[in-house]
Amino acid sequence: MRVAIPLSQRKLNFKNEKISDEEFFGERKKILGLWPTGKEIDLDECIAYHKSMPKSKNAVYKLQQAKKEGTVLTQPRGGICLVDEYVKWLKLFQDKGKADILTAQSDSYTRNKRFDKAQTAWEESKKLGRSTLNGCPWVNWGLKESRRLIESIDVPLDGRAGTDIFSMEFALAAGATTFLGGVLNSGSYYPKDPPEKTIREMQQVSRLQGYYTEHGVPIASDSHAMSGPSYPVHSLEVAQVIIDSLIEAEQGVKYIILRCRQTMNLFQDVAKARALQALAGQYMKKCGHGDVETFLGFEDWVAAFPPDNAQAAGLVAMGAMSAHFTGAQNIMIKSLDEGLGLPTTESVVFSLRETKQVLNAVKHQKLPYSKEVEDEQKMIMKEATLILEKVFEMGDGDVAIGSIKAIDVGVIDHPFSSSVYNAGKVFPTRDANGMVRYLNTGNLPFTKEIIEFHREKVEDRKKVEKIEKDYKLMIEDITSFTRDV
Repeated sequence: MRVAIPLSQRKLNFKNEKISDEEFFGERKKILGLWPTGKEIDLDECIAYHKSMPKSKNAVYKLQQAKKEGTVLTQPRGGICLVDEYVKWLKLFQDKGKADILTAQSDSYTRNKRFDKAQTAWEESKKLGRSTLNGCPWVNWGLKESRRLIESIDVPLDGRAGTDIFSMEFALAAGATTFLGGVLNSGSYYPKDPPEKTIREMQQVSRLQGYYTEHGVPIASDSHAMSGPSYPVHSLEVAQVIIDSLIEAEQGVKYIILRCRQTMNLFQDVAKARALQALAGQYMKKCGHGDVETFLGFEDWVAAFPPDNAQAAGLVAMGAMSAHFTGAQNIMIKSLDEGLGLPTTESVVFSLRETKQVLNAVKHQKLPYSKEVEDEQKMIMKEATLILEKVFEMGDGDVAIGSIKAIDVGVIDHPFSSSVYNAGKVFPTRDANGMVRYLNTGNLPFTKEIIEFHREKVEDRKKVEKIEKDYKLMIEDITSFTRDV
């Protein structure tokens, strides 16, 4: 049951327009005053620090090179609160795993501005000699410790924290050059926050990224769609990533990673990637952001992983192959023990090396022309365009306002999202060929023809597999890669 404040009782007192300098710096002053370490950050000094770093540690330059050469950059995820220990991890991922980009995810206390709790846990971790936080407490670390983390490695670092503005201030000040964006994705981090709060905070985050870029330090934003325990439905994911990108671009972000998630059907994942890039280009130009450079990011299977390492290795290998054939410049890698608990360093290194090997094996291969891929791309673009146009209509041309109203009525939706503001009426399943279809389209603004297309695909599978109930299809699909084969 959704327990959310009705839209009629909420104020949407902002627009999708560039924040003024007065508002931007005024908000920064408030944010940096939330904890004593905030006084350590001086923007001019931070920009000068970035300019002193080698270009090899800036993700934008590496992404541009990967796009030019047709290669895929590998990137693991993670974060712990002990700097010395995490330095060892990162150097291991870099030297043995050959990671091209590294990651430092902020912890839950920090993301929720509970810096006193983060401080206590950090101090306790130092006494115990092991991390009791599920990420990096950037704010409590302060600038010296944060920079020590990045200075210890030779590759770019991605600071990931959703709409955690204070962490982003420290991550960028310390030398990170990409940052997890995702206005809509942040609903999974802050499930009780109304989307207008998330969007407004993301505008501030994006404005800071834009400020660095305007002053000669290119920073990339990593745009995600909503997340949950299920695999995404293609046209919804495409529409959401584009909405996020347009909101970010309005604040001056000039480099955006369009992130798409794997669904284990190679042809359809390729079709989605092509649809995402094509539509993003169209809407960027339409909204006056034709100068924004986009990159394609891929992410390994995001739903439940099998506990068996051999089966998990198969999913990781499939992810690497899919990243190559979609034409991605970057892949976010899962570890082998995702299905067991927190990843070990050994499993992360294994996944990185496995991914590198698969990418090396397929690097000269191209996917031949496929009408199936072409048809899927057209359908995804048609569906995503209907969603996007409805969002613009609901916002009277303002994509930020429109997206808030669209979430409220389910025009933007996600299966099993933790956000209380998510309608949760859309459900996915697969057809007889393993392609993702809408089991229920909820309140998506689709034509009767599109709704019938998905229903027919689902019914065909039910006949083939002799499954009568719709919910059994969904259960079968969600658990399909966790069962012993």
